[in-house]
Amino acid sequence: MRSGIYRQNEVTIAVQPAANWANRRYMQSFFGVMPSQAGPSMTAYAPDAAFKDVRGGIVGEYNLTQQWALATSLQYVRKVGAALHSPIVATRGSYARLNSGVFALYTF
Repeated sequence: MRSGIYRQNEVTIAVQPAANWANRRYMQSFFGVMPSQAGPSMTAYAPDAAFKDVRGGIVGEYNLTQQWALATSLQYVRKVGAALHSPIVATRGSYARLNSGVFALYTF
């Protein structure tokens, strides 16, 4: 979902909030710790399906033609819930990050 905050001629600027839900299998693969993997610095952990992160970002788009555009984005991502409480995140990961990108867009 994007919500435009500025639009003039070929330029659009929008904010983009999002939340990502993951099923139990995904959460176990990326944030779980099996008993056989546990050790002194990491306890066993079996997360259930849950929201894994929330995001907020800003997107800029410049239309070159009717079919081609250039876009850039900057996004803040923060882990929440079971993902945030994972021993993997606590010992080796990060609870938040910045994503950025530049894109060429083509409309069919």
